Amino acid sequence: MPHINQSLPEVFRWRCRETPDLPWLIWKEGGAHKQLTFAESYAQVERVARALIQLGFKNQDRVGIYSKNRPEWVLSDLGSVHGGAIPVPVYATLAQSQVEHIVNHSEMRLCFVENEALLARLLEAKPRLPKLERAVLFQGVPPGRAPIPVMPWADFLAPGD
Repeated sequence: MPHINQSLPEVFRWRCRETPDLPWLIWKEGGAHKQLTFAESYAQVERVARALIQLGFKNQDRVGIYSKNRPEWVLSDLGSVHGGAIPVPVYATLAQSQVEHIVNHSEMRLCFVENEALLARLLEAKPRLPKLERAVLFQGVPPGRAPIPVMPWADFLAPGD
């Protein structure tokens, strides 16, 4: 059993090793239920952490998650923590001025974004977001031209393999 003074990554690693085949995350997509086991989830979380580190992210760097609830939200959140970054949630229902305030106040360097519509809002505001360096798109196709690099989720995870 984990001790109370262990970090979240330590406890998560322990749980995944103890119960690798148990379902950890279950969601509905396209009318069907999908799931990730503890072992599969841990592998994804580690891929996110390694990808962030490869992109040059260091301890205490801020990483935003601008999305409704979805599996990638949880994976990017835990992966950020595992990589030493600080995840900053940005609710998809916020007004544009609130999104800009959170991105700027947190000094966010990267933002995970749910879809093309939210990405368009973020990119439109880029001239007012000086610290934002890049975005990762969970769902959809990145635009051909953007003021910052935008990577699809699968491409972002590739360096973490």
